[in-house]
Amino acid sequence: MIHIRSTTWNILGLSPFCMVLAIFAAGCTDAPRSDAQAKAPQASEVVLQIREPYQIEITGSKDRWHVRYPGADGRPVTSADTLVVRNIHVPQETKIVLVLKSTDYIYTLSLPQFHLKEIAVPDLEFRMEFCPPEAGQFELVGNQLCGDPHAELQGVLIVEPRDHFLGWLQTAGSENAD
Repeated sequence: MIHIRSTTWNILGLSPFCMVLAIFAAGCTDAPRSDAQAKAPQASEVVLQIREPYQIEITGSKDRWHVRYPGADGRPVTSADTLVVRNIHVPQETKIVLVLKSTDYIYTLSLPQFHLKEIAVPDLEFRMEFCPPEAGQFELVGNQLCGDPHAELQGVLIVEPRDHFLGWLQTAGSENAD
């Protein structure tokens, strides 16, 4: 009787191991790949995409706004990102998330036409969310809480159709790459 039990446990114990081994072996085959699978996309072939919500990082630093757009890789804070100063471009009819940060002082950012206002504080993140329904240029009001006016914190929110936005993003990204 004891002999039968240990044989049963040995079989049951080996079963999962054999299954894992079979799956591993099937994944390690050198099956030929088509040219489409083997070829990695070139930088010029990468297509910029707008994922929703579209997240843009805005950092107050040295009395100006530094705006970071995700690059073609879609990941935040990589070398593929597009960096601009002051004005903010966004695609029309797209949910936008502005992530506000600061490296030095306390700033405020306001989009009066969208009834939005938020603060940027060192070591903290604050978010503004909106979906611009129409194209146009809107006032972007920035302030540093020192009381002095800073012209570099004032700018324009530029809302444009998706295809125009993607064209601008690609142009801005290539200008920053130089």
